[in-house]
Amino acid sequence: MYTLYALLVSLTVLLVLILLAVPSDEPHEPEPAEPDVPAEAPREAPPEAPPEVAPSAVPRLVEPGRLYLVIDDAGESLEQIAPFLKLEFPLTVAVLPHLRHSREVAEAAAESGRELILHQPMEAENAADPGPGVIALANSREEIRAILDSNLSSLPPVVGVNNHMGSRVTRDAETMQAVLGELHGRGLFFLDSRTTHQTVAPRVAVEVGIPFMERDVFLDHDPQREAIEAALQQALTIADTQGHAVMIGHAMVSELAEVFEEIYPELVERGYRFEPLSRYFEHQDNDEYSRD
Repeated sequence: MYTLYALLVSLTVLLVLILLAVPSDEPHEPEPAEPDVPAEAPREAPPEAPPEVAPSAVPRLVEPGRLYLVIDDAGESLEQIAPFLKLEFPLTVAVLPHLRHSREVAEAAAESGRELILHQPMEAENAADPGPGVIALANSREEIRAILDSNLSSLPPVVGVNNHMGSRVTRDAETMQAVLGELHGRGLFFLDSRTTHQTVAPRVAVEVGIPFMERDVFLDHDPQREAIEAALQQALTIADTQGHAVMIGHAMVSELAEVFEEIYPELVERGYRFEPLSRYFEHQDNDEYSRD
C-alpha cells in the first residue's frame, strides 16, 4: 500500500513537470522597451558670468595729453600781454630783460598767477639784434655769470630760462656749458626754444644735470588764424603721441590769444589739460616718448 502511494506521488510530480515544459498558446506580452527617443540636439551653453577682476588688473584709459604754453617776447607793453593773462588756463610767460616795461609786465603776470621764466637774449646766426642783456660767443664764463645776474635781478623770481634767438650760442658746446652750469647752480631749468636744429643744448644739459625740455611747436610762426589753428593741431597730435606738447607763442600776436579763448572749452572737453611749464618734470618719467 505504501509502495502504491509513493508511485502515485512520483507520477503526479512528473506530470506537473511535463505541463510546465510545454509552451503556452496565449501570446506573451513583452516587457516594455525604452522609448525610441531621438538624441537631444546640443544646446548653446548659457553665458558665463564675467569673472571678478581685481581693480589693479582693469585696463586704465590713456592719460590725456598735457599742454604747456609759453608766451615769449613779453616785456614790450602791458597791452600785449593782457589778453593772455585773461585766459582761463595756466601758462608760462617768458619775459625779456631790461625793456621799458619788462618789470611791470612780469609783475602783472605774477599777480595773475602765471609762472615766469627769463627769456634770455642770445647771439643770433644772422645780424639780428637780440636786445639788451645778450649772451654772445665772445663772453667769458665770468661775463656770462654777470649778465645772468643782471637779467635775473631785473625781474621778479623766475623758475627757469629759455633762449631768445641764440642760434649761434645754442650750437656752441663751450658757451652752453657756461650758461647751463650757471642756471643749474641757481636751481633753474632750461627750455631750448630750438631756433636751430644744430643745438647742443640737450647733450650739454645731460652733462650738466640741469632739468631740461625742448620746444615742440611754434604756434604763430605764421600769425594768420588758419596757420595758428594748424600749428595747434600739430601740437595736439604730438601730445597724443608723447603725452605732452611744449608750445611757444608770442605776446605780440593777439590772434593767438583769441584762438585759445575760443578753443579752450573744446580742448577741455576732449580731455587735454594745461599746466605750468615747471610741472613738466613731474611727469617726465611716465611719458611714453621723450626726445633723445
